[in-house]
Amino acid sequence: KDEVSSFDGIIKTKWLENHITEIPQVVALFTELSWFDPSFNEKALETASLVSILKQSIANSTKIALIVIQPENCPYTKAKDPLNQNQREAAERLAHLARTVTIPQEHVAEIDFTRFSRSIESVSRGLLTMIGHFCQDKIKSITSKISALDISKRGSPKKLPSFTSSKNNNNEKDQNHKSKSLNNLQKLKLSVKYYFKLGFYNEINCEVEASSNNEKATYKAYQTAYELLFNSIAPILSADENHQILSQNYLEIL
Repeated sequence: KDEVSSFDGIIKTKWLENHITEIPQVVALFTELSWFDPSFNEKALETASLVSILKQSIANSTKIALIVIQPENCPYTKAKDPLNQNQREAAERLAHLARTVTIPQEHVAEIDFTRFSRSIESVSRGLLTMIGHFCQDKIKSITSKISALDISKRGSPKKLPSFTSSKNNNNEKDQNHKSKSLNNLQKLKLSVKYYFKLGFYNEINCEVEASSNNEKATYKAYQTAYELLFNSIAPILSADENHQILSQNYLEIL
């Protein structure tokens, strides 16, 4: 008979897979619209409707980038414009479009085929920056949750109440002690989850901006998650006759 564990896990089984392959950090919506189209305002409203529908189908934390493709017959790409009047008008239309679709202006970019390579490079840099901002938002939110838990990063099980078995289940002192232990266990499990997720988003941030600080933050977060799991959670569960922690459980948090 296979041994069964009552350990109920810390991170959802599909969490890592979902956030790598299913849940995007940034969604790019491409549309063809000339800044000089006579019906620009009407088409801007149509684009706003598309963006609104898109927002309803993605997570609130996912950022939207709007990529506006300029038709090849766009006037300011062919006509001489020594005073840059066309470029100023295009910039004004871009700002108007951003307001209409209710996304930040820096999340709207254009692709101009007359300077295609430079446009693509600019869009790519912008998308990477947005991914970085997404990760920073997540990191800030998770850090705030960790602070609210008030758990030491190197929590020692000696400082935390442990489970004890008692034959007298009606003993009020024993029940209070067990209740406090359960509360601390839940806090520790949340801490492991938050530190693992903190490491995950810092790791993605390393791909966006390689730096020693990002790498150190990634390592520190993962290290803290496993230290809490091995040094704090495992001893508490091992001391309770109603909970079993098996060797495979150490891997099940992933």
